[in-house]
Amino acid sequence: MQFEPCGNRVLVTPDKANGKTAGGLLVPGNTNAYETGLVIGVGDGKLLISGERVAPKFTAGQKIAYVPAGSIEITGMDAKMVLLDNDAILGIITH
Repeated sequence: MQFEPCGNRVLVTPDKANGKTAGGLLVPGNTNAYETGLVIGVGDGKLLISGERVAPKFTAGQKIAYVPAGSIEITGMDAKMVLLDNDAILGIITH
């Protein structure tokens, strides 16, 4: 099954959370204000009132940091995937 995001949306495979603190304590759920993941697919961009389309800044294969609030989990895929609004992405992670 394939999924292609539309409009101003980005499809991301989230990184697996460790679930432990540095001291070895188990942490229930995600306590971070942001998560990281790999961009799998990108929509065609935001449509402005003028009719122009703003191309997304992100491309498939980039590692990003994003705000998980408002994300939609896509089920029925081989791996966990979330659909985000382009504005929920905080930045691109580079090495």
